[in-house]
Amino acid sequence: MYSFLQEYLTAIIGITTTSLVFFVLYLNQKKITMLHRNRENIFTIISRLANHPVMIISSNHQIIYTNKQMQKYIEATTGDSLNTVDKLPLFLIEREEKGFVDLIDAHQKETLDDIRYIANAIIKYHDNKKPVSLRLSSVSIDRKSIYTGIAIFDTSEQLELSRIHYQNTATGLPNHNQAMIDIGLVAHDYALTKKRFAVAVFSIDNILEIISILGHKDSLHMISLVAKYLQTISVQNNLKLYHMTENNFLLVFPSVQTTQRVKQRVEKYKTDCEALLYNTNAQLQYTLSSGISIYPDNGIGNLLNSAFGALSLAKKQGLGYT
Repeated sequence: MYSFLQEYLTAIIGITTTSLVFFVLYLNQKKITMLHRNRENIFTIISRLANHPVMIISSNHQIIYTNKQMQKYIEATTGDSLNTVDKLPLFLIEREEKGFVDLIDAHQKETLDDIRYIANAIIKYHDNKKPVSLRLSSVSIDRKSIYTGIAIFDTSEQLELSRIHYQNTATGLPNHNQAMIDIGLVAHDYALTKKRFAVAVFSIDNILEIISILGHKDSLHMISLVAKYLQTISVQNNLKLYHMTENNFLLVFPSVQTTQRVKQRVEKYKTDCEALLYNTNAQLQYTLSSGISIYPDNGIGNLLNSAFGALSLAKKQGLGYT
């Protein structure tokens, strides 16, 4: 059966990958139809993902099918055995390196026809690295023969878009979008325990004036100094830090006992930042203003608005206020 399958696959590779689906349907119509109803399987992976690296491996590690995209990662073709291929790529999955053969063997041992394996990984090949989404799906043609389909998706572009959407490009810190998600999750957890937490907004005052005097490059350096300091104290005190806008930062204080205690810590952080900036450039007088909001005193929908409202009120009272 295997010899016939290999000859048939070799004949149809130059025509279309979709033909493979019809051939498998011919071999085992009832089983494959059931698989189609439940989940994607290795043969529909081939027909749908022709532009991605795809390969089918038999239970004895022989390559039943591979496309040109997969040959970018491995120097092998249909009929070769993975056991004899040199320099197979490695996958870093949850800090553990795994090879093609390891993944295939583990999946085939546990496989039921409708089970798929999906993992985010770093693929290491030819001295290169890149983030990928790795997908395996197995199907048994008979009791002795199991075929595993492997598809690799390059996720570099998606990760870059995610980085841009959820990180501040100047400092690399989580931005406003990430803060909204995280604060919502914290509020959900704290609603069950009835604990309190606080958010505090820090704003470098007179940022436009500072930029006009120092220039854009030196102003970014000044902002990065504040970011590094706040990042250090956030790690030391188990706080969460976000770079909201150009001159605004947000700290999340977990397990708040009293508002006064939060205010004392905010005042200290502000004073430290002001001294840090003054030591860098004594020609200017630097001040930071801040606003504090407490959950559940302020509901989740109004928590950030309340903090920024307190910040606005502080600036009206005078620069450097909380």
